[in-house]
Amino acid sequence: MVVQRHRGAAARPRAPRSRGPNRRLRRHAGPGRRRRLPGPRLPLALPARAHGGVRHEPRAVLLVRHLDRALRRPAPRPRRHRARRVGSADRYRRRQRLRAPHVRPAAVVDPRRLRPVLRPARRRLGPQVGHVRPCQRRRDGGQYDRVLRGGEGTSLLNGCSGALLRRHGGLADGEHELQRQCFAQKRLYALQVESTDACLQDCVFCYAGAGPVATRGLSTAELEAVLQDAAFLGIHAIDWLGGDPLARPDWYELMCRARDLGLTNNVWTSGLPLADPAVAARVHEVAGRGFVSVHADSINRQTLARLRRGGDTGQLDAILAGVDNLLALGRSPDRMLNCIAFTAAQDPQDTIDTMRWWLERKGIRTCLTMFNPSGSGAALASLAPHPDAVRAVCRERDRLSFGEDGGSIGAMDTDKFYCGTMATVTFTGDVTPCSVIRDGVDNIRNRPLREIVEQHLEALVHARLHEPRDLPEPCGGCRHNDHCWGCRASAYHACGDADGLDPHCPFALAGDPAGREGTAPP
Repeated sequence: MVVQRHRGAAARPRAPRSRGPNRRLRRHAGPGRRRRLPGPRLPLALPARAHGGVRHEPRAVLLVRHLDRALRRPAPRPRRHRARRVGSADRYRRRQRLRAPHVRPAAVVDPRRLRPVLRPARRRLGPQVGHVRPCQRRRDGGQYDRVLRGGEGTSLLNGCSGALLRRHGGLADGEHELQRQCFAQKRLYALQVESTDACLQDCVFCYAGAGPVATRGLSTAELEAVLQDAAFLGIHAIDWLGGDPLARPDWYELMCRARDLGLTNNVWTSGLPLADPAVAARVHEVAGRGFVSVHADSINRQTLARLRRGGDTGQLDAILAGVDNLLALGRSPDRMLNCIAFTAAQDPQDTIDTMRWWLERKGIRTCLTMFNPSGSGAALASLAPHPDAVRAVCRERDRLSFGEDGGSIGAMDTDKFYCGTMATVTFTGDVTPCSVIRDGVDNIRNRPLREIVEQHLEALVHARLHEPRDLPEPCGGCRHNDHCWGCRASAYHACGDADGLDPHCPFALAGDPAGREGTAPP
């Protein structure tokens, strides 16, 4: 025993100096006192079997291994100290303290190990905005679903608008946060590809001029090059447009190619080919986590006949049969849409009844779009809907989507995170910001898509409008500008500027530019 002498104090024994790699681990709080931590001592060296010798490892590595073993050991039981005789209140408090379960220290968990646990919950409840504790997810799950389906209850849009906007066209389930990141970084998330101009619906207002027989379009080699460039640019989803993309003979091979490249397939079809169960099964396969949209402007056969050049040819029955085929295959209604192009040829009440029918009978939401006189429909300016009709259908659309006290998305049923992260390749090869804007910045037959996007990215994603303060007046002060910026195609065809004011905005038309009334005004 070593005796340490202090000036002016009596001699007291001092513990022998600790040696070895455990010396620092055994340091205790008191001065001059050292205590060994529980667990095995750290060896000076560990055997290296692969080399047949001894490998000396740094103390940091030994420390990590020591702590790992300490966390894996069962927690010690709480010590029960013999207490002196005290009053009844003290005995009660001591008894409750001893009955409390012992809590082990929480170990560090790799977040990647939680993904198999979190993904099923996100599929059931949908993605949330921000970080929500599991107890909040369970408690709000039922109400969350009721609000999405237009039932009663308080809307969750206040303060977290993006939580419900996942059901708008263009947002693949579970990918809304990734799309918001692309929006913040001003890069592409989705690419619309018009694979053909053939479509059996033959709508009178079609901006693409589609007909029953394909007369123009991109070759298979050109489309494969587009898919390759999309994967190179980090694009996540392909929105297949037409015409009807299912009218192309090699549609299945192209979508399989996109899937193999890691791209999500979103299919915008007329719905007529889905009446064939074999076609529906293939679409369900290649769409995967993406969505499938059909096109039924009205549930009334007489109204639908007025909007088709061929009249009533049983199209509605074929579309409904195709939807039933997809539902029978197990596709969730949340991954399906019905698209309506609202025109002056439709009565607003008929459109409202159609939206209600799809939601109540099939559980499928409607993607409401406004007619724009563009492309082949430029000569049909008389089909542009009246502002009063636009306000009426948008108000009902908001009520069905967000509840009575919810918010609004404006006149076009896609949010700014979709329109601000998307570009289009038309069936003639033009690259445009939107399929309804037919004037392209360049053509893929002149140079590759990747070069076009790199040069014209800011124009394609409307980079000038990504900050709400830069929106055209009076949109800059609207309470909905955190998720809405109007329809860029409507602004382009109204004033020639894709970054201008949307003339169909129900709030601007009603004299409520700040959107104070929440939903679209009456």
